[in-house]
Amino acid sequence: MTFCAIDFGTSNSALVVPQSGGVVLAELEPGFSTMPTAVFYRADETIRYYGRAAVAAYVDGIDGRLMRSLKSILGSDLMQETTEIAPGRSVRYVDVVIGYLRRIAR
Repeated sequence: MTFCAIDFGTSNSALVVPQSGGVVLAELEPGFSTMPTAVFYRADETIRYYGRAAVAAYVDGIDGRLMRSLKSILGSDLMQETTEIAPGRSVRYVDVVIGYLRRIAR
């Protein structure tokens, strides 16, 4: 049986995987066992950035939308709502959360 456990945090997330009769933190980004809970959607493309790359894209001034604190919308009516990424482009919050969790699981 293959399994993992995700700590889906408000600021950072982590993943543990089985290894040698126990569990270990997985490396989610090169050199890091935690990843900022952040997603950045570029306004001019369909490219998404996750974690530190998402925060860097925002800090670098790339046109787009940074989303943090994804955990805070879980269980709320917002999960089925959409948010605008760029004029004429929107995404459902539930799809943002699913994409982030899939990225961690990969």
